[in-house]
Amino acid sequence: MTHPAKQVSSYASRWQAALLFGALAVAAGGVTGNAVTRGPLGAAAIVALLGGGVIALGTFSTPWIGLSTLTFITYIRLSDVLIHYHNLPSVAKPLVVLLLGMVALRWVLHGEEPRGWSLPLALIGSYALVILLSLFFAANFSTALGAVSDFVKDGIITVLVVMLFQRHEDIPKVIWALLFAGILMGSLSVYQYVSGDFDNNFGGFAQAPVLNIVGVHDEPRIAGPIGDPNFYAQILVALFPLALNRLFAERRLLWRILALWAAVVIALSLVFTFSRGGFLALAVVLAALSIHHKFSPTKVLAVLILAAVLLPFLPGDYTARLSTLTDFIPGRGDVRNEVSFRGRASEWMVAALMFRDYPLLGVGIRNYPEHYLDYSSRLGLDPRRENREPHSFYLEIAAESGLAGILVFTAIFAFLYRAIRTARQRFEEAGAEDEAEMVVAFGLALLGYLTAALFVHAAYPRYFWLLVGIGLALPQAAQSLQEHELAS
Repeated sequence: MTHPAKQVSSYASRWQAALLFGALAVAAGGVTGNAVTRGPLGAAAIVALLGGGVIALGTFSTPWIGLSTLTFITYIRLSDVLIHYHNLPSVAKPLVVLLLGMVALRWVLHGEEPRGWSLPLALIGSYALVILLSLFFAANFSTALGAVSDFVKDGIITVLVVMLFQRHEDIPKVIWALLFAGILMGSLSVYQYVSGDFDNNFGGFAQAPVLNIVGVHDEPRIAGPIGDPNFYAQILVALFPLALNRLFAERRLLWRILALWAAVVIALSLVFTFSRGGFLALAVVLAALSIHHKFSPTKVLAVLILAAVLLPFLPGDYTARLSTLTDFIPGRGDVRNEVSFRGRASEWMVAALMFRDYPLLGVGIRNYPEHYLDYSSRLGLDPRRENREPHSFYLEIAAESGLAGILVFTAIFAFLYRAIRTARQRFEEAGAEDEAEMVVAFGLALLGYLTAALFVHAAYPRYFWLLVGIGLALPQAAQSLQEHELAS
């Protein structure tokens, strides 16, 4: 039976569009009038309103506009940068509300019910239940409650991404939204490091704290809009396989040049973070790429040429820092002689002890630091007398949400794997090799991110939940191509 909304006449559709434009015009007039007396903040409100209006109208007609915008601003942390560096209000919250409204309007007016959102909602709901129950064990209840609130926001973004990501044509648009974020962040980072302009944070998008490199030697480490080089390396390594995919697959020269630009600045920025975890994650991604492409001589040569181009830019202390990784090899060094390794070993062991003592629901979300000193003092491995984080996403899950959290995340990883495999198979069956390879590239992006997560905790979980939303949406995007071919 035809949905009643699909019987709406062209006259009614024009009336609805006029109503939407009218509402935006009234809102714009009100905000503009109010903004005149509020100086720069008011001007920012006008810009935000106009931009929001354009995004709203674009999303109402073509959802990929909202999807790409949400992906881009999330990856560059635009909202956080505006709040912390420019004293401006959040742009993420109103954008999410706006996009949810556009999804609802398309559903009601055109009968376009979004597909695939029930699974991510169930997964998000399951973990929400786990962390709510873990509140009963939280030593710092207010911190845990704030973490629950943040998780709900991230979960909404995950579901919203799935609701917007409905067509196979959206896949390259999402990938390019991620790559343009990489180009912006990476270009600023490379310029900052090469020029030595570390006093300029470029509006908050290129931070570079002075941190330890090796031994007692400290120097600036590139940290992008995040402020921590290890987490910055984690989100960069997820972009590298996407850049290589577009470099090899794009048919138009301009887009290949942009993909090369992305690959170069992302790789160099990874180096300038001096992150050992980022290096290991990149090595895993490159190994997986080589296996997938069966050591294609052309592509291996291209990667070697790219590496040769980047080699002169390697900092002198980079190899010295990487050489400390061999301290974990028996007979090659003593982990106790490396301050950061001693701390990291202590943090991991403490997480394991917390899981042993609170196996079912953990110590409560974001409550690992509250217990760290008590446990580390018993170990005697870490001389630092300060609250620390677990520095491993997986150990953090175990320590803070216990076996229940481990089971939920195991389900999330399983569904992600199935979604990527299913999407690839559907595209291959439809003869869409380019789309199938983009799905593989995204799978490698997740592999890089999750490999880096071995060495960092979930301090910035929104990136993870954004990638989860994109991954879970891939099968329905592939299905839309199959349905289109059957209809034609």
